[in-house]
Formats: sequence, structure tokens, C-alpha cells
Amino acid sequence: MSWCVTAPVRDGTGADVSSSTDRTDSEVIAAQSAPTDLVPASVPDSSVVVLVVDGQVMRVDVGALGCPKPGRPAVFRDKVYVPCKGSGKVIILDRGGRRGGDDVRTSGGNDPELVFDDGRLFVNVPGSSTGVLVDTDGATRSLTIRSPELPVKDPDRSPPPSVPPPPPPNPDEPTKPPRNPGGNNGPTTEVNTPPSMPSSTAPPAPGAPAAPAGVTVREKSRTSSAVVVTVSWTAAVSAEPVVGYTVTGSGSFSGGSVSAQSGGTSADLSLPCAGSTFCTSGRLDVSVRASTATTAGASGMAAFTVTAPNTPPPNTPPPNTPPPNTPPPNTPPPNTPPPTTTTTPPPPPPSLPTAGAAVISSITGGRMASRRTVNMAPPADWASHNGRCEVVNKTQGYSVGIACTATTAQIDLEEGINSIVVRAYAASGGGQVDSAAKNANFILDECQGKPGCIPRLAPAGTAPAGAGGLGLLACAFLLRIGVRREEEK
Repeated sequence: MSWCVTAPVRDGTGADVSSSTDRTDSEVIAAQSAPTDLVPASVPDSSVVVLVVDGQVMRVDVGALGCPKPGRPAVFRDKVYVPCKGSGKVIILDRGGRRGGDDVRTSGGNDPELVFDDGRLFVNVPGSSTGVLVDTDGATRSLTIRSPELPVKDPDRSPPPSVPPPPPPNPDEPTKPPRNPGGNNGPTTEVNTPPSMPSSTAPPAPGAPAAPAGVTVREKSRTSSAVVVTVSWTAAVSAEPVVGYTVTGSGSFSGGSVSAQSGGTSADLSLPCAGSTFCTSGRLDVSVRASTATTAGASGMAAFTVTAPNTPPPNTPPPNTPPPNTPPPNTPPPNTPPPTTTTTPPPPPPSLPTAGAAVISSITGGRMASRRTVNMAPPADWASHNGRCEVVNKTQGYSVGIACTATTAQIDLEEGINSIVVRAYAASGGGQVDSAAKNANFILDECQGKPGCIPRLAPAGTAPAGAGGLGLLACAFLLRIGVRREEEK
């Protein structure tokens, strides 16, 4: 079963479009006005927007686009804008039912509403301090709203007649003195329209805002390519909430006019300098007009004279004067003392014990023993000597190393008298000392127990040769024979 939808498409023309689609018992919300070739309607309970495009019906599942509950749609610049209840946004569809642009995000907790204003689409959120304005090229910008509540445009109400621009200001009209004399930002001039002269040739629409009062202009900044001025005014009196202000400046600069939108009570205008002398001696005429959601009000005006900037004198450095050529003072040379010659004393003699000290106390052993025991009692300086010590047979050149604290040592002798000493050597360098010498006599036993051997009692040359010597030898021989015979018995 099918049902018929009839929707007005042109306000005041009586031209209607009807088409059939699937039957539904849900609420259908059609656009308040639309062109004949593009008619939208929302079915909130089904998350569907129905488009009648050139007589053909198209169902668009907007729930898949993040809009589960579509509100009343609107057609603007061949695109369909659909407010999404509970989602805080407005989606955009093209004629084919596809996404026609980025979603328009809104702030505040209420559902967005679509309102037409002066050929533009305004997204209003009741209770929010901001709204979104969609320009004719589809660009969006946030706009600060004075009142948190904005009425929805009545579709049955005819749009107000456009207000023509105000006449140019009277150059003979007196002006008020600048508000910031002596400032660095240029003069500020305010022009008030006399009560006898209306601000427009046509009377303002009912409920239209009054002309903003207290319009002032001051120079904000300047570069080689542009002068930026700040326009300020007092909030306009209006029976309906003011949604914004349009600020227009005209003069002899390139392009002839510039404009800006503002949601507050001030705006900046950038005036180009290239191609004219405007930035040194130009006149700027400024108008400020308040707008509500349904109409625009009268304009408040002011004039401003642009002057050349104050150029400070060049910063010339002082001349570079060299200091006078003053001869140096005649200062006598310092009295330098002669260098000190340091003579290094010769090193101290090596540490040695006392020479000739009685170190050897005795030499023991038989007269016929070739090795004797040297008994020693070293004095304190010998016992504590830090060098080396040895027992030396000076007669034969024999030596035996000992500790300087030693009390005995063995030394070999040769036949005859042997001179024995203890010798101490310095710990470093050269130097040595000998103790007092002790003599030891060694007699060689030539017979070694052989029978008939007559030993030599003394070395040759120790007794004079003669009869006495021979007699002694004979006696010794006879005595020895007697001893042997006694042993044989």
C-alpha cells in the first residue's frame, strides 16, 4: 500500500509537488519551503529522509550517517541540511542522497534549528550562546549571540524589505573631538546622525534594531601594505535579539570598501595601501548595522582620517673621535733583585760503622785445623749497620758473608799466620771499613800418622840452621821412636 505526500515548494506560488512512497504511520516533517526539483522530508521514527528529486522519490537512511532522529530539513544552495535531534549536529546531503559536506557541529544541550536570514542559513540552538552561520558559498563560521534564546523564523511571514545603504555623511556636519587625544593609534572620530535626518531612505521594519550609537574608529596597527583600524560601538537597542553586526568601511583605497562581521561591539578592518595615497591622507567612512534573525536595522556611522605615520629622526651615532695621543709616563724600571744562587751541598758520606772497632773477640780451633771459628761481639753501630758485612782472611783473600749482627762464622786458613777481620760495606755508593784484625796460625801436619815420619815443627826459615837445629831434630826423632816401642810392647 502507498500513501501520498504533498509539500509546498515555493512560498506564495501555489506550486505543489506530490509523490508516493511506502506507507507509514510515523510522523513526516517536510521542509517549510523548497525548490520544485528538490523537496526533502524527514521521518524521525524511521531514521529516514525522503527526497523528491525531479519527481523521483529517494529514501536516504540518515541513521547510517550518524543521524538516528532527523528533524525538519531545509534546502540551501542545492543541498539539503538535516538537523539531528539529540546528536548536536546538522548533516548535509546532496541531490543524490549522499553526504554533501562535513557535519555542522553545534554546542549546547538543545536540538539545532534551521533559520534563514538575509540569504544565508543560520543554525540556531535555543539556550546556547553561539550559533553557526552558513554563507552562500557553503562555508560555516561560529557566531556569538547576545541572547541565549533565538526565535524560529515564521515561514508564513514575508521577508522584510531590504534596507538601502545610508546616504553619505554630510562633510559640513560638525564632528566631536577625538576620544584619545595624544595617543599613538591615530585620531578617533564619531559622527552622529542628526535627529531630523533618518539613517535610511525607507522606514525601518517593525522590530528592527536601532542604529548603534557611539561609533568610534582608531588606528590599531600599520605595515607597508595595510592599515588596520578598530571600530567600536555601543550595543544597538532592539525588540528582538541581535545576532550580529555588519561593519563596512569605504574610502579611496583599492577595492573601495571592506566589511567584517562581529558578534560583539567591536571589529577590525584591514585597509590596503597599495595603489593609492589612502594610508597617508585618506578618509574612511564607517557604518555599523545590527541584525536579528529576521531583519537588519539602521546604521550608525563615523568618519576617520588616515594620516602619515610619525617617522622618528634617524639614530645618528656620535662622531668617533680618537683619544688624544698622550705619551706614556716615564716610569723607572723596577728594582729587580739579583737572582739568588742556590748551592747544592754535597751528599753526606755513606753511613758506615766505626773503623778498627774490636768486633772479633776470639778465633778458636786446633793449630792444625785449616777451618777456624771466628767469635764476634759487634758494637752497636756495627750490629745496626744497614749495609752488608763479611769475615775476611786478608792474608789469603778469602771472605764469608755474614749478618752484621752475627756472633760466629767459619773461615778457612792457609799454612802460616792468617790475618782475620770483619768488613762492613756502605748501603749505597762506595765505602767500606774493617774492624780490628785477629791473627790465626795454621801448622800443616805433614806426617799424618805415618811411621818414621819426622814432622816439620816450624816452617822453613823460622829457626837458624846449625848444630842446634840438627840436635833438636835428632832428639825429636829419638823420642818418637821410643814412644812407638812402648806402644809395641
